[in-house]
Amino acid sequence: MRQLGLNLPFLVNNTVGVTTVAQTANDMRVRSGFNLSLNPSAVNPVTVRLRAVNPDSVFPNVDQWNFGLQRLLPGDWVVTLDYVGTKGSHLSTLRNLNQQLFTSSGTGTGIIPHPALGPIEFRDNGGNSIYHGG
Repeated sequence: MRQLGLNLPFLVNNTVGVTTVAQTANDMRVRSGFNLSLNPSAVNPVTVRLRAVNPDSVFPNVDQWNFGLQRLLPGDWVVTLDYVGTKGSHLSTLRNLNQQLFTSSGTGTGIIPHPALGPIEFRDNGGNSIYHGG
């Protein structure tokens, strides 16, 4: 659930190019990394990655099971047969809610659901997994 702490004003990513640590670049003191201002009007919402978490999320769970047989054969040979299984439910997934829409043939439409915003990273727990091995 640390996803929300990655939003403004808690996280600010700046790319700076200055010659000394005493200079200020992109409203950031390079020496300390401290923002001089987080003026909301200076933030371009198209370049900011918003992060959200499904408020109805539940805890993920993983079930594991195994079964094995072992037999001693004549001539001091041993035969072992093992099976293992794992199933994960409600696993965390990340998806971009502001991703370009696609047609059924897989080509991009160029349409973005919220063009005034940048990527919207949404954490949900709709993932599942299953593994069987022998």
